[in-house]
Amino acid sequence: MKNRLSPWNLGATLYMPATREDIADAVLHGKIPGLRSLVICLEDAVSEADIPIALKNLEHLLHELSNSMRSLGKNDWPLVFIRPRHADMGRWLKAHYDLSAVDGFVLPKFTLSSLAEWWDIMGGTHLCMMPTLETEDVFDVVQMR
Repeated sequence: MKNRLSPWNLGATLYMPATREDIADAVLHGKIPGLRSLVICLEDAVSEADIPIALKNLEHLLHELSNSMRSLGKNDWPLVFIRPRHADMGRWLKAHYDLSAVDGFVLPKFTLSSLAEWWDIMGGTHLCMMPTLETEDVFDVVQMR
C-alpha cells in the first residue's frame, strides 16, 4: 500500500474556499487532472460573513467524502486538508464533524507558541499537521529554537 502522507505526494497544493460547492467533484471525480493535494480553506479565502455558509458546505462535503471512503476507499483521492481560521475553530471542527476522510489540518499563522494548543487539539487523532509559516517570528532563527 502506498504511503499517502508522504511529502512527495503533496505536489502543488490547491487551496479551495469552503464556500465552493464543487469540491467533491475535485476529490471524488477527478475534476482537476493531476491534483495531488488540496486544502479546504476556512481562513483567508472566506470572509467572516460567509463562515456559516462555508461550514454548512464543509459539513455536507465531509459527509459525502466519508460515505464514499467507506464504500470505495480513497487510494485515488488527492490528499485532503482543512485550514481552520484559528485553533478554536479547529477544536470545534474536531468535536462536531466527521473528519475520517480528511488527512489533516493546515495550521494557520503557526508559531512555536501555538504548537502546544494544536498538539492538544489534534493529539489522539489520525490528522496530520501542516503548519503555515507566514508570520514574522517564524522567520527569526532565534525565536524558532
